[in-house]
Amino acid sequence: MLNSAAADAAGIDAYLSRFVPNYRRQLLRTRRTGEPVWRALTAVVLYVDIIGFTSLSGQMTQNLAVGAEKIAEGVNGVLTGIASIAARHGGEVMHFAGDAAWIGWFVDSDIDMPAACHRAAAAATAVRDVTRFWDVGGRHVELRASIGAGQLQQFELGGHRDRWCGLLRGPAITDAVGADRFGAAGTVVASPTVWRCLSDVGEGSSLPEGYVRLEAVDPVRAPVAPIELVEGTDGAGLPEILAHRAGAGEPGRWSGEFRTCHIVFGRLQTAGPEMGIDQLHLAVGEIQRVLDRSNGSLYQLLSDEKGLAVIAAYGLPPQASGTDGARALEAVARLNEGVAALPIESHFGIAVGRVFCTTYGADNQLQLALVGPALNRAARLADAPEAITVDTAIIEASLPANLVAFPLPSR
Repeated sequence: MLNSAAADAAGIDAYLSRFVPNYRRQLLRTRRTGEPVWRALTAVVLYVDIIGFTSLSGQMTQNLAVGAEKIAEGVNGVLTGIASIAARHGGEVMHFAGDAAWIGWFVDSDIDMPAACHRAAAAATAVRDVTRFWDVGGRHVELRASIGAGQLQQFELGGHRDRWCGLLRGPAITDAVGADRFGAAGTVVASPTVWRCLSDVGEGSSLPEGYVRLEAVDPVRAPVAPIELVEGTDGAGLPEILAHRAGAGEPGRWSGEFRTCHIVFGRLQTAGPEMGIDQLHLAVGEIQRVLDRSNGSLYQLLSDEKGLAVIAAYGLPPQASGTDGARALEAVARLNEGVAALPIESHFGIAVGRVFCTTYGADNQLQLALVGPALNRAARLADAPEAITVDTAIIEASLPANLVAFPLPSR
């Protein structure tokens, strides 16, 4: 694993620095060696779900025949289109997870909330309106969007070799998820909290529980100031997958490629209240160390209604090898034991498949994305009651001699 000093020496240039969002840069400036940092944020959150994206990514990654590259180009266009529209309205992409993009407008106080809600709504309706012109692999792209608002907790965790993992959680995300319950293809739904800020500038149709389907919003009159990047934190917050490439002397642009990957999806939770910062920090540090020793790459750290979600990949350059499956199995076995001592309950799923590895975004905001059915399958396997659930193909090809596997009944 590459530490931040080595990353800088390897050539973390202006292009790679765009992969560290500004809201993370601000918090990373305050870090101290080995200690987690956090802050409370007020935010408006836009959730954009790409309907049918799983089947599109499956079609794209089944093989490398003519047509796959065209679909990949279309998928990249959709992701970049969403990010570009958000950036023009002052939003920052928080992450791309599964079939959805999460975008945030971070404000200094509740006083700024109406303007942030207006910009988020304008971005959401712009995305909705432009999708009529989007086509991927001969299929029309359909989106649904929801907007929530409230408080967030932002963490920088782990710190192994001064590599830090960002995490956002809190009511603003929950508020957007609640609004999505009433969403459908081509709609934008605002939570009651958001609608209170939009009622003077928007038009909408009432939904149950105070939610509102947005039909239109007034144009945003005030110019959106471009986000000015905070300097001095690039190596510490760079996505590990890109840091590994930079450390191997490949710091250049990564336009996208297909790889066969073993995807690890982990769900971590405690029996009581949600994990505090110290417990989160210890868990993420253990994950970083185990992945480092086994040449895995930490892809994402997410918070949802089921707890903490961790996604890692084996098979990405420059660490890919013929033993990816065995290394993933051994790493997950160690992780299961390691986090249990914290104490944290864990459930892991491992799936293998072709994954599209790509970068997308606009201006000074870029994101890394792994796209393919293997990610969704690993997440489903992690929902099983067993501690570790694995694709049969991985067991047949890669089971290490020191591990034992048992077949599960069909469910």
